[in-house]
Amino acid sequence: MSEYVKAKLDTIRYYIRMSRDTDYIMPLWLPFLPAILAVISFVIWFIIIVASMRLGYTGGSMGPIRPHIIPAAFITGFGTLGVIIIVAAIINIYVLYKWISRRNDHFKRTRRLYREVLELFNVLSKDRKPAKMASLETLIKEMEVEETEKSAIVWIVLVLVIGFLIFYIYHFLNRDFYKHERREAMIAENITNILNELGATRVPRKIAFETIPKRNTVLYIVLSLLTLGIFGLYWIYTITKDPNEHFKLHKVWEEDLAHCLEILATGKSRESAL
Repeated sequence: MSEYVKAKLDTIRYYIRMSRDTDYIMPLWLPFLPAILAVISFVIWFIIIVASMRLGYTGGSMGPIRPHIIPAAFITGFGTLGVIIIVAAIINIYVLYKWISRRNDHFKRTRRLYREVLELFNVLSKDRKPAKMASLETLIKEMEVEETEKSAIVWIVLVLVIGFLIFYIYHFLNRDFYKHERREAMIAENITNILNELGATRVPRKIAFETIPKRNTVLYIVLSLLTLGIFGLYWIYTITKDPNEHFKLHKVWEEDLAHCLEILATGKSRESAL
């Protein structure tokens, strides 16, 4: 095995290891934590107010016997409510940031990974280029052109200023992962074909890179408005779950791919020695 081929394999392994940092598996409950906190805060506020009324009044015609308790309870209740609202807002911003940043990080990492795989194929194939090499290069170029980075900070600021832009964020998160996965299905197929043409004794197991369905943004917005936000909870669930499932599949396929490439490179080096 030449030093260049070994370096390429090491780089491919490096980008695969990077998935531990880029492919963030978000807990499904995390985006719903602000709503849970809102319910809890209302319950706490209600309990404080009811308790203050019971403590402040005798229940008879004498009126309040401890009038200072009632306003103090209102202040305590609203203070607690305000703190929880601030915490919920911070969590919302964090979730939004992680949604967008993991999209950017995963797309960037996979583009670099596939570029390294393509360069390795170019070395191993020498003068006999497999038929699918041109197709693979075209798909990688499409990724590099279309899967551009979106600034998480900029979009968070825009949403804080113009709230309804959150729907566009939901839209591009669903759409981008759908298109990314469909393109990766073709990339995986091309890589398998190239490995076969190069005489590989093992190819990656076929992974269903088409698990993310195409979601209709207009329909989702209408349903969210008609249900007073209830359907929006399902939308949030999909934005969290779809990438999670994609990342899990990716991890399995990448490890298998690296192993197959190492076997191919080792076999090629032995052929060269003979």
